[in-house]
Amino acid sequence: MMTYLLDFCLSQMLVVTSHQAFLTTEALANIADTTLASITEYLIGKRANQLSYRV
Repeated sequence: MMTYLLDFCLSQMLVVTSHQAFLTTEALANIADTTLASITEYLIGKRANQLSYRV
């Protein structure tokens, strides 16, 4: 499988690009909001070494 993938890459029929959806204005705003909310909760004692995901 790896040999096939390497051959395909080297055949110049494949372009590899990075996924950059996390760089949108909306995504960066959501990251900032979640980070600030987590810091605030931690500082007021509501959060203690807990991981959570809010939608």
